[in-house]
Amino acid sequence: MRVALLSGWHVHAAEYAQYAVNHSEVELHFIWDTDEIRGRAFAERFDAMYVQNLNDIWEQVDGVIIASPTNQHFALISEALKQGKHVFSEKVLAMNLDECRKIREILENKNVVLTLCLPRLSDAYFLYAVSALEQGLLGRLHSIRCRLHHDGILSSAEHPQGWLPAEFLDRSLTGGGALIDLGAHPIYLANRLAGTPVSVSALFSSFYSSDVEDQATVCVKYESGCVAVLETGFVSGQRSFLLELHGSDGSLMVDQQSVRIASRHLPHQAWQTPLLPKPLPHPFSQWVASVLHHEPQNTSWQDIEHLTLINDAAQLSHQKRRIVDISEIGGLQID
Repeated sequence: MRVALLSGWHVHAAEYAQYAVNHSEVELHFIWDTDEIRGRAFAERFDAMYVQNLNDIWEQVDGVIIASPTNQHFALISEALKQGKHVFSEKVLAMNLDECRKIREILENKNVVLTLCLPRLSDAYFLYAVSALEQGLLGRLHSIRCRLHHDGILSSAEHPQGWLPAEFLDRSLTGGGALIDLGAHPIYLANRLAGTPVSVSALFSSFYSSDVEDQATVCVKYESGCVAVLETGFVSGQRSFLLELHGSDGSLMVDQQSVRIASRHLPHQAWQTPLLPKPLPHPFSQWVASVLHHEPQNTSWQDIEHLTLINDAAQLSHQKRRIVDISEIGGLQID
């Protein structure tokens, strides 16, 4: 499977290029980038060819890896799909819900695989959480809390301006700040666990950035009645990931990768550490397996679209300083 990396802009671009180089069934042939210096550096690093004209690659690749600024996603993904190429993309898919749905319209008429990188859906702790819910260990799920923070824009001796590139705080490039980037993970995890969202309330803060939020808290209510509190930011001195699920019959707590559960349906109702399942392959490997071997992926279009749906609703909620009903953003059109 011959692929091209479209841009080295994103902080995960090199990681994706390395996945391609390391995969026995993938050949990374081209690097395209609007920044020629960066593009040529990536090409040299990963033994690929730098191209300035995107049209030069289409007849020579089977798929593309999208690691560009978010404001380029719609044009790049749409063109790749129209050319009949498979697409692996950094999240989010597009700047807004309208662009997502236009991409879906193109995708429906093409026999290609589109994968959005939502890696935490494949982690062992999350697979166990899904299993615990399906087994009824927590009873009726009524609340979720998910927190994911890092220190991306905090000054350090090694990175006086923070290790996160300044472009990540440019709304014109990204469509937002902490929520649309790092906050994607709490959003898609909660959406998968809780189901269909009905309303969103959001509060953003800007400690160091003047253009976008560098910290955000979002409350999402779901059709089931479950409420999720989702927290993210670039300004935490210690990186942290917390996931809490609370139901009528028990609770589950994740701290980084460690899991504890307490349930009235387990032999010992006190807090205990469960045996976790094996994690699924990284989404890049799932993409390749789906393309070459028609294997199923652990992501759906609902995961992709609902991620942007919550982002759009949160932006509106913060702007209007009120709860936003999902119907105000265009409603739900997932089959």
